[in-house]
Order: sequence, then C-alpha cells, then structure tokens
Amino acid sequence: MNKTAFITGASSVIGEAYAQSLARDRFELHLVASRDKLFKKIAFEPGKSFGVKIKALHADLIHREDVERLEDFIKEKKTLSLIVNNAGFSTGQRFIESDIES
Repeated sequence: MNKTAFITGASSVIGEAYAQSLARDRFELHLVASRDKLFKKIAFEPGKSFGVKIKALHADLIHREDVERLEDFIKEKKTLSLIVNNAGFSTGQRFIESDIES
C-alpha cells in the first residue's frame, strides 16, 4: 500500500521536520506552503534524501480559493493516509501584544 501524507505549513521548521520524518518512513509527500521563496528551497529535499515522490503545492490558506483548491485535491487523492495541518496563524501583532480572543 502506498502511504501518502499531506502537510500544510511545510516551509516552517515544524512542517519541514514532519516532511523529513515521513519521507524517512517512505510516505509520498504533498507539501503545502504560502512562502513560495523559502518553500522552493526545501520542498524537494526529503525526496532527494529518501527517494520518495514529492508534490509541492503553493497556497495561502487565508484565501478561500486556495482552501477550495486544496479541498478538491484532497478529495481526489485516493491514497491519502495522513493529513498534518501545520499551517501558521497570525493576528498581525506581536504575540505578547495580542488579546486571548485572537
């Protein structure tokens, strides 16, 4: 059975660590990130290191059309085994200055 993982926030330290770990476990990876420049640098490293298939998907989950596009992608993917929802969150302020409701 093919193992396939879908990881949001894949250009961050945590998302990158998930990608490396799952690649080591022979998962095909579908990596999603909004920071295109950084993402292009790291997106294919796990595939090179562990010989697994990688698909990079550029999307910013604050945009409804990007969310809908990814929803459609997930629905069509028959071998999806795991979703790691690691997308970032921001209030537009320094964390220490944010109120708890945000």
